[in-house]
Amino acid sequence: MQKQVPASFEGYNAYAKTAIANNEKLTISAKAGKFAISALATAGNMLAMWAISEVISVISACVTASSRLQESAKELSTQFSSTQSDIDGYKTKIADLYTVINDGSSSYEETYNARQQLLSIQNEMIEKFGSEAEAVQLVTDAVNGQTDALDSLTQLQWNETVDKFNYDPDRKWTEKFGDAWANFWSGSSDNYERMQKEMENTDVSFDIVPKIYDKNYKQYDKFAEILRKDFGAEITSNVANGRVYNTFTLSGNLTDIYTQMQNIRDLAKDMGLDDSYINAISEQTAKTKSTLDGYQEFFNQGILQDKIINKNI
Repeated sequence: MQKQVPASFEGYNAYAKTAIANNEKLTISAKAGKFAISALATAGNMLAMWAISEVISVISACVTASSRLQESAKELSTQFSSTQSDIDGYKTKIADLYTVINDGSSSYEETYNARQQLLSIQNEMIEKFGSEAEAVQLVTDAVNGQTDALDSLTQLQWNETVDKFNYDPDRKWTEKFGDAWANFWSGSSDNYERMQKEMENTDVSFDIVPKIYDKNYKQYDKFAEILRKDFGAEITSNVANGRVYNTFTLSGNLTDIYTQMQNIRDLAKDMGLDDSYINAISEQTAKTKSTLDGYQEFFNQGILQDKIINKNI
C-alpha cells in the first residue's frame, strides 16, 4: 500500500527525507511534488533576478537621462535638418514649375509636363511626409501654388519631431521613467523644456581640493576671489571622506558658461596653479562642451521654428 503524500511543502519534505533514508521509492505523485517545488524555487529565483535587473535598469536610466537626451537631440536635429532641406527643395521645384505654367511663351507640351510633374511631386510628398489630413491639405495647397503652405508643413514636421523627443514610443519603460525622474527634479514638464533649461538657465559646478601646504596656496586664494568677483561664481566649502573641498558654481546660459570655463582654465594656467586644479577645471570644461554639442543644433532649430517662423505663419 502506497503512502499518502502530504499536501504541504513541510510535510512533503519530511516525507521525502524519510523515504530516501529508508531506501524507499518515491511515488509518482511524490516525484511530481518534488518537481513542483523545484520549479517554484527556480521561478522564484528567476523572478528575483528579473526584479533586481529591472531595478538596476531604472537606476541606470535615471543616471544616464541627460546623456540620452543629448544623443536624442543630436539624432532628431539631423533628421529634421534633412526634412527641412527636402521641403525647401520641393518649394524651389514647385516655384520653377509654376514659372513655366504661367509663362505665356511656354508651349502646350511644356505646360502639360509641368502640371504632370506637380502631380508627381504631390504624390511623392504625401508618401514622404505622411497621409494625415493636415499634411495632405498642406501639400495640396503647395502644389496648387500656395507655396507658403510649405512653411506650415515644416512647422508640422517640427511639432512631430518635438513630440518624438518628448514621448518616443520606442523608448523602454525604464528610460521613460528615467526621463520623468530627471524632468521632475529639474522642474520641467517634459524633455524639451528640460533641454531648454539646460541651455538657457543652468548651473555648472566643479570641485577643487585646496592644498593648504602648497607653495601657491595664496595664489589659489587670489584665484578663488577672481572667480567670485569677476566670473560671478558661487563658492561653497564641503567635506567628504575627511577632506575639505570647494565647489565653484557658475550660473547662466550654457554657451556663456562654456566660454567662462575656458577662460577660467586659462587663468589657472597663467597663475601657475597646481595641475590637479587645472585638471578638475578641464574635466568640467569638456563635459560642458559635450552637453553644448549635444543640444546646440536642436535648440537652435527650436528657436527658429517656435520663436521666429511660427509667429509669421
